[in-house]
Amino acid sequence: MAPYVPGPRDPSASGSVAASGTSSIPRPDPYPAVKPDKFVASASTSKHLSRQALKLLSAIEGDRSLAASVMDAAQRGHNQEVMRLLRSTGISVPIAVKVTPAGIRIALRPDTDPNDCCELDVKMRWSGPE
Repeated sequence: MAPYVPGPRDPSASGSVAASGTSSIPRPDPYPAVKPDKFVASASTSKHLSRQALKLLSAIEGDRSLAASVMDAAQRGHNQEVMRLLRSTGISVPIAVKVTPAGIRIALRPDTDPNDCCELDVKMRWSGPE
């Protein structure tokens, strides 16, 4: 059997051949045509979000005072202060933050994409099992 090689989709060629050698009724391809433009754009935007996440994580890793301040504000429920501290790291994209007793989840979102192409989640723990 020859290996599968993807090629152009031809709905007229999607019918099967019966044992007698005649074609059955052609069926349209159930999958949409592949158009990777949005997927490629999402990858590009995700790279930008990754660079923003790296900036945020590097700031927290490199500044124990900042890390302690974020933890303290989060544990006290001071959400506006948590946002202010995270923004002080120099990130330029919108974020959403969820705090739990065990840690924090930061969702980085593109600031220029109304179609919601992507989101990057960073989840960090500050307590719980080691």
